[in-house]
Amino acid sequence: MSLNYEMHEGIEFDGESITESYSETLTTDITETYKYNIDIGYQTPCTADPKNPGTGLYQWVVASADRKSNVFSTNTVCRYGRLSITAPECPWNAYDKTTATCPTTDWKA
Repeated sequence: MSLNYEMHEGIEFDGESITESYSETLTTDITETYKYNIDIGYQTPCTADPKNPGTGLYQWVVASADRKSNVFSTNTVCRYGRLSITAPECPWNAYDKTTATCPTTDWKA
């Protein structure tokens, strides 16, 4: 079996199994990221808002079950105000940056 198939079988987010369609996108992202072993500079437009104190930058990281291997993706999101202290509760490809929410649960298997 290919690496992609094996990864589809066991992808979870915060203990929730992920459906095949979301899993395929995540697998492609992980595979593409693993091809590189370089340091890159990455900028994101995460700026503080004086009217809404608190800014949090979150980055999605994929870890192996034993937590010995990690892939730090370029998928990030800025969260502001009361949301700045909590991480998004879904995979990056299910997160809606416009509303700063996980609008559906269709990513859960």
